[in-house]
Amino acid sequence: FLRVAGLVAAGLLLALGLWRSRAVPAGRRAMLQCVVLFAGPLVLLWVVSTVHPVYCPGRYDLVALPGLVLLLGGAAGSATAAGRPVKWLARLALLVLAAVFAAKDWSYLTAPSEPDPHRDVAAHLAAHARPDETAVLCGATGVPVLAHLYQQGFTWSDRTCRSARSGASFGLRLLPPSLEQAPGTVARYLRALEEGRLAAELAGLLPAAPARGIWLVVGRDLQSGGRDPAKDAAARQLFAVLHGAGYALADNVPELGIAHLLHRTGR
Repeated sequence: FLRVAGLVAAGLLLALGLWRSRAVPAGRRAMLQCVVLFAGPLVLLWVVSTVHPVYCPGRYDLVALPGLVLLLGGAAGSATAAGRPVKWLARLALLVLAAVFAAKDWSYLTAPSEPDPHRDVAAHLAAHARPDETAVLCGATGVPVLAHLYQQGFTWSDRTCRSARSGASFGLRLLPPSLEQAPGTVARYLRALEEGRLAAELAGLLPAAPARGIWLVVGRDLQSGGRDPAKDAAARQLFAVLHGAGYALADNVPELGIAHLLHRTGR
C-alpha cells in the first residue's frame, strides 16, 4: 500500500509541477532538463543492455537518483507556488511522500540483521585450523573472512595467517590466486568460474600448500543446491582435484560451506 501510495503521490507531484511550469519558459526548461538527467542514464543502460547485459534493476538505478531528487524538488517548487487548489494538492502529495520515506527508513533501520556467515567461517578457522594446514577461500568469500580474521587479531602475510594474541597460525590462500594481489577484485573469480579454470587454479596452488590438510571454503556462492548446474559442476571439480592430490574428506560444516580434507598419507 505504501509503495503504491508513494508512486501515486510522486506521479501527482510531477504532473502538477510540469503543468504549472508550462507557462514559464525558464521553469519548463529546468523541468525538462531534470527529466533528461533522470531518464537519460537509465535509457542508455537499457539500450546498452540489449547488446551487452549490464543493467541491474535496483542497483544501477542509483545513477538516476540525483535527477529524480531535482525533478521532485522542481515539481514541488512549481506546484506549491501555484493557486490554492494546486498548492494544497502538492502539499498533500509531499506529505504522503514524507510518510512513505519515513516508513521505509524505519522498517529498514529496525529490521533484525541477518547473521553473517563469514564471521562464523573466520571463527571456525581460527579455532580449528593448524599450522600445517591451509585454508583456501573461494571468490567473494575472501575479503569478508579476512576482515573478520583481522578483527580477531590475525594478520595475513606471506600466505599465512598469524595471531600475535594467541600464537595460532595457518596457511591461507585465495582462489583464484590472482585475487591475492587484489582481494576485492571478485570479477577475476567470476571470470575463472565462467571459463571453467577454477579447478586448474586450485591444482596449481596445491604444491605450495602444506600437505597435511586443506580447509576448502566454498561459501554460499558454490552451494547452489542444484539451482546452477555450472556452479555445482565447479564445486565437484574442486573436490575431484583435492581427491586426486591425495586428500580425503575428514569433516565438513555445510551451513558455512567449509570442508576439511586430510592427506591420506598423514604427512
